[in-house]
Amino acid sequence: MTPKISIVICTYNRANLLGECLKSIMKQTSKSDGYEVVVIDDRSTDQTPIVVKSFQHEFSSNLFQYIVDDRKGLSASRNLGYQYAHGKYVAYLDDDVRIPKNWLSNAMYIISKYRNSLIALGGPEKPFFAGGKKPDWFKAKYAVMSKKILGSQERYLKKGESLTGSNMIIKKNTLMEIGGFDERLGMKGKNLYLHEETDLFYRLFEYTNNTAKIFYSPKLSVFHEVSDKKQTLSYILQRSYAGGCAWFDMQNRRKAHLSQIMSVFLAAGYVFIHIVYSGVTFVTYPRWQNWVAERLSKIVFGLGYIANGLHFRIRIKQIR
Repeated sequence: MTPKISIVICTYNRANLLGECLKSIMKQTSKSDGYEVVVIDDRSTDQTPIVVKSFQHEFSSNLFQYIVDDRKGLSASRNLGYQYAHGKYVAYLDDDVRIPKNWLSNAMYIISKYRNSLIALGGPEKPFFAGGKKPDWFKAKYAVMSKKILGSQERYLKKGESLTGSNMIIKKNTLMEIGGFDERLGMKGKNLYLHEETDLFYRLFEYTNNTAKIFYSPKLSVFHEVSDKKQTLSYILQRSYAGGCAWFDMQNRRKAHLSQIMSVFLAAGYVFIHIVYSGVTFVTYPRWQNWVAERLSKIVFGLGYIANGLHFRIRIKQIR
């Protein structure tokens, strides 16, 4: 029987987290013949192969695939995942995600309800913190890119919005037609880089002349682990800088008519406005850490954009 959904998990050297993710899949209330699991391993050097093999016997042989890639990065691994997938829809989960036991059954119900007309669907990610505790100043929203916070109501996405990369389900044929993820974006090797899924959803809307049916439902929420290292101001600022660099690449590939000089000039205006606004609003924040996370991070984002536009981008190492 051909599965309706192929769950693709891309991983690298996070054996323990991957094991917890696979455990949550094993607990699904949906029948196992309705889905398959495809693990894309970016040639891990830890215990990942052993962890994967310990789960393989739990699935029938035709519903679990383990593919070892050649460290080409997250976007390349995601593209390889849909190429191996047998399902009509490809569900992308991060290896540090855990899904509620009714996640798959909810996804299949939504797909059936809309008679397979949806190009993509997904839900929010709910952060949970390593060790069970976070710094007092750290807000849950800092763990999620702000553009991926889509609210508490079911709805279709609008142009400019995108699902979170840790929890998105996309029709396989559509992925094939638009060429999948841009492999110049996203994590690669030890470098932190972003916005590969943002770019994908921009292209989905362009491909359908802004008529793409992309459905968001809180019933498809997942739990996403936030490591101690990611609960720091240093990481927030590094992510903002890398995000600005990637945003420049994404925007300038889509807007060839806009010169790099003009892009940098507009970004400089963005930075200036946020510097002024940040100075005015500093006293309104209960803690200086919140000001850094919410205001200074926007300035750093703009600086990353400018740096990439002027061709002296600093590469940021991944924090795992």
